[in-house]
Amino acid sequence: SASIYYGSAIKKLSPNPDGSYTINNLNSSCVVYIDFQLVYSLEIVKPPEKCNLVVKCGAEQLSTGKQDILRGSTINLSTSTDAGTGYIFSHYLVTKSGLNSGTETFTEKELELPITTDTVIEAVYKKVDAYTITIITTGGGTITQTGGLSVNQTNIKVNRGDSVTFTISPDANYKLKSIQYSGVTLEQNGNHFTTEPITAN
Repeated sequence: SASIYYGSAIKKLSPNPDGSYTINNLNSSCVVYIDFQLVYSLEIVKPPEKCNLVVKCGAEQLSTGKQDILRGSTINLSTSTDAGTGYIFSHYLVTKSGLNSGTETFTEKELELPITTDTVIEAVYKKVDAYTITIITTGGGTITQTGGLSVNQTNIKVNRGDSVTFTISPDANYKLKSIQYSGVTLEQNGNHFTTEPITAN
């Protein structure tokens, strides 16, 4: 970091895009303080498409790829996968070099990690079967779902073992006459209908 000292006031300088610093409107004597700190190399491996990895250092969100990070920094990891995409989170692989070299595995989705040496972080995901729920409606009404991935108004993609809850709302001057289903059982709670864990189309 770089700071400028005018008498009793200290102002932190912001770097220019090229990494240089500019002191504007200099009209008195000043002292410029330059602070160098040790950094480590941090590499964040980009996750597969449809898999989301967020890495933050304080309020700053870090990008994938290689970057420098100050010694003593702590980063926070969180991950998720889009429902119905055929991926689920498995674990983090954290590889350290130097005196404490080696690879550790962490299975929690949210992880706080102090950076104490050069580090490579990879979120690992498992591929699972994904199935389609097909919806056919007649008359007037809407069906919305919680869980799964809505491909269009008639097809929902669901990871194996996941459940989906449908909310069925008749239009004005309509009422729900019947629900027919095959390949799965439904549990009703008012106008909400939840499937058992999905294991087939």
